[in-house]
Amino acid sequence: FFFLMIRRPPRSTHCISSAASDVYKRQELSLEKACEEHERLVNLVLEEEDSVVAAHKQHVDTMVEMVKREMQLLQELDKPGSDADIYADSLDEMLENKVKEIGELREKLAVFRAHLKQEKELSKKLLEQQSALETNDSTVNQKEPANILAD
Repeated sequence: FFFLMIRRPPRSTHCISSAASDVYKRQELSLEKACEEHERLVNLVLEEEDSVVAAHKQHVDTMVEMVKREMQLLQELDKPGSDADIYADSLDEMLENKVKEIGELREKLAVFRAHLKQEKELSKKLLEQQSALETNDSTVNQKEPANILAD
């Protein structure tokens, strides 16, 4: 005769329930994912900042050149026999170019500002999640001795 001994697995000695542990792990993963997204966004903002600054410098140079051409246009208008139609057409073209230049810079700036706002909101959210996670950690650590189950 053979006797089979079936051994039961030991009871769990976890300090927190399995469900609570799963929630905690999901929170940690969510926080890790949010941190990665925040880092990606920070890098994007830094790249865009460089791009906006370079575009702004180029814009200033372009505007200086446009002002020089406007000054020349005014000087031509002051000469005897100048044509007012040519002056008006030239001025209109210059103003259209200025509007175009300003519009392009404002578009870049709008994208940059939107990403800055996203980064600020994500940063705030991360701080809240980290604080909640730290609060959960301290709560779990305080309850740990009372929740241990005996075998």
